[in-house]
Amino acid sequence: MNLDEKYLKPKKKNKKLRKFIRFILIALLLLLVFMRISSSIKNKKALAKKAELMQKIALPVKAEKVIEDWITERVYSTGDVEGIKKSNIYSDYPGKIVKILVKTGDYVASNQIIGYINRDVVAGTFSNYPIKTLISGIVTKIYLEEGDTATSVQPIFRVENFESVFVKVGLSEESIKKVKKGQTVEVFSDAYKNLIFKGVVSEITPMLDPVSRLQEVKILVDNSKYSDKLLPGMYVRVWIDVARIDKALLIPYSAVLKDDKDNYYVFKFDNGIAKRIFVKTGATKYYGDTQTAKIQIITNEIKPGDFIVYMGHQFLNDGDRIKFIYEGKEYGPVDQNNNNN
Repeated sequence: MNLDEKYLKPKKKNKKLRKFIRFILIALLLLLVFMRISSSIKNKKALAKKAELMQKIALPVKAEKVIEDWITERVYSTGDVEGIKKSNIYSDYPGKIVKILVKTGDYVASNQIIGYINRDVVAGTFSNYPIKTLISGIVTKIYLEEGDTATSVQPIFRVENFESVFVKVGLSEESIKKVKKGQTVEVFSDAYKNLIFKGVVSEITPMLDPVSRLQEVKILVDNSKYSDKLLPGMYVRVWIDVARIDKALLIPYSAVLKDDKDNYYVFKFDNGIAKRIFVKTGATKYYGDTQTAKIQIITNEIKPGDFIVYMGHQFLNDGDRIKFIYEGKEYGPVDQNNNNN
């Protein structure tokens, strides 16, 4: 063996080994790609099969028929209660307040003594002079304390009569156009959960408030009809009846949903499919309690007698298959043999 053969043979062997290793790596890479493609195809088939299965499944929901009924269009607002008869009580003469006989919230009668003032410095006597009320009502404010000096220009007490009260609310330009004197009003207070106070629109100021851009409306409520009474200073909610709609589309209140853009929509039962329909909402009508309340919807795509989903609709998508039972009859998708699934 010559010198060339001695060194060339190992080089040829190394070259063959490198080719073999390269072949093995390529083969492993191809196998890995094949396995990933195969896994992806299987996942797609599984997802497609799942989607197909979901299309065949009818989701159980509850639905109710759309009805047509009269309803009252209303304007909503919030406001504060104030007494109609109000009296700030002053001292006729300056002096030191030596006794206060009432506290805020107390009921007082007309001409009742509610405090005493001492006029020693002015009159040179040592007699205490009574402070009396001018009207009957509730003490809503005590401006001074015992030991303070009263003057003829600083009120000491405030008394309000609440046998009848005003509820003052502010309405926008759009709402005020619908409101007129004499319209009926329902007043709600969180202090009396199940009590509705009835009132009437009494006064409408002719000008807008330059700051709030609202127009003030006063609602007269006769408190004498109720054992629990609206008190001056209470915060209340009001509904003003402004018009009657004789043929309104009404659905269960819970049927209306809202998307992330504040658009209202409902799901209509359409041959076994949940069809999403965007609507405008109107007034609410109560049939005895809040659970049976219905809300007016405004749309051309729904008519009386259509079914609207009111339970189980929170997770529905447009086009989902649905089924429900209404008055003992089952409603749902219809297969090729005209049988409900």
